[in-house]
Amino acid sequence: MTSAILSGAAQAPPFPCVDLRVSVQASPTEAVLTWPRDAVVDHYFVQYSNGKFPTQITVPGVPGGSPVERIAVTLMGLRPGATYRVEICQAHAGGTCPGGPPPAACTTFVDVTAPRSYPGVLQPDPERAVCETEADTQLAGDSPGYPFDEAQPAQSAEACCQACAAVAPSLPYHDQCLYFVFDSRTRECLFKQSRTGQEGASGSVSGRVVAWPRPDTRPVTP
Repeated sequence: MTSAILSGAAQAPPFPCVDLRVSVQASPTEAVLTWPRDAVVDHYFVQYSNGKFPTQITVPGVPGGSPVERIAVTLMGLRPGATYRVEICQAHAGGTCPGGPPPAACTTFVDVTAPRSYPGVLQPDPERAVCETEADTQLAGDSPGYPFDEAQPAQSAEACCQACAAVAPSLPYHDQCLYFVFDSRTRECLFKQSRTGQEGASGSVSGRVVAWPRPDTRPVTP
């Protein structure tokens, strides 16, 4: 859903405010926003919040010094199932975004909802996460951050899957847990927010979260 603060009849050309016609392609943790480039825009200022502080992105009107047909911005660190209000400010002059009055600056708001699963994933119980697993495999990757950079107790790979899905992003403190490694010998689980490699490891089960539970049923993160 998009909405624009329009200039109205009182705002004269050449820079009337119009809706950006933003297209959204979203996954559970990221979203790509695109819209037609306007030749009279100096830069675009994009702002959204996925934690304690807002994330701000500035895009020049001519990215990389070469004209393009569409502007593209990637929102990262989204929480599956959550909705974000994204502010896109078009600056027709330097220093007018954010908060400048029209027509020097025009603002469009976009509501972006991150889906709770990847395409094609079946989720029989919407209150439980779904994970793809690999036996006797240990993934390498970065941890979501404190306090999840240490091994967490877990009785099974399924319990590890549910616990990983419950680690929602709280930037700048920690990221979303997307992968995990369960050690069946120690009954411990390592959380990962990225996958950089893998190796064989007898007794280890690695997994990837592909569907998340409904936000209102998700366990409270410790």
